[in-house]
Amino acid sequence: MGRVLQGFSSALIPLAIGVVRDVLPRQQLPTGIGVISATMGFGSGGGMLLAGLVADDYPMIFWMAAVLAVLGAVLITFLIRDTVPAGGGRPDLVGAALMTVWLVALLLAITQGSSWSWTSWTTLGLFAVAVVASVVWVQVERRVAQPLVQMTMLVHRSTVGATVASMLLGFCLFLTMTGVSGFMQGPALRASVLEVGLYLLPSTLFMLVMSLFAGRLMRRFAAASLVGTGSAVTGAAGLWLVFAHDGTADFLVATSLLGLGLGTGYAALGTMSVEHVRPEQTAAAAGINALVRIAGGSMAGAVTAAILAALPGVHGYQWIFGVAAAAGAVAAVFAFVYGRLNRDLAGITTR
Repeated sequence: MGRVLQGFSSALIPLAIGVVRDVLPRQQLPTGIGVISATMGFGSGGGMLLAGLVADDYPMIFWMAAVLAVLGAVLITFLIRDTVPAGGGRPDLVGAALMTVWLVALLLAITQGSSWSWTSWTTLGLFAVAVVASVVWVQVERRVAQPLVQMTMLVHRSTVGATVASMLLGFCLFLTMTGVSGFMQGPALRASVLEVGLYLLPSTLFMLVMSLFAGRLMRRFAAASLVGTGSAVTGAAGLWLVFAHDGTADFLVATSLLGLGLGTGYAALGTMSVEHVRPEQTAAAAGINALVRIAGGSMAGAVTAAILAALPGVHGYQWIFGVAAAAGAVAAVFAFVYGRLNRDLAGITTR
């Protein structure tokens, strides 16, 4: 139940991006969206560090999360004001239920496939449920008046590059962080949760610093180029750990690359996802981007479990880092290619 309630927070990032576009002057948008987009990155790293400080008192972790949530609610209540009238709408409960079914079936099959056997009726049945439910979900979303996910925007040429890059970056982030945490706490290094948090501290700091420079960078470079570059650097962190994972220096280099890549990519990703849509579509486009990013992160946990079940030990972690590197590379390709296509299209329409 706690995880279900926690899921409601996933709406905060896209809603915040919508508010930023409503209240900030145009020249300040890249910085505002960049800082908000990067919070998911350095927030995750900061959470790991805080968890390490109270690792022996798990209830305290949840109390800290509750206090931060209340503090956020108070700040929003007193500091945020709507400048655009509410448009109304009804929740797409059928779409939400169908998406839950196919996501749970898919993640459960990936997570337990090695334990149950990939050819068992249970595993194959879950994959079949995921396929059927996803097909029905797409059809429902295409017909409902106010869908949970706007399919046309999900696959539109102006947003699909950001959509795929976001999913793969979320996947790469959590796969790398989960891999680093598990490897360092394993027999090879036997690090504590606090030590893991300290090793991940460079990534948190670099993400924070890069987000603050987002506006300046996007005045000089296209958002898609920054996302592509950040994705490539993020993938390089995983590639580094495939070959170098023997000591402190190796993990500090990797987490620094992770922070630089994600700080650059996440800061520009929010802008890339909304820069080619109409103002009234900002929150919807940002919502889709956040949704696929969270879905990518969720798949990372399932893939980690599947790989370690099949290949326990160092070789399994090398595969985890290798898959993360591949995800970063593919994200970079999508960002660069679709960024170039959108720029070409914009150039044609303005002639």
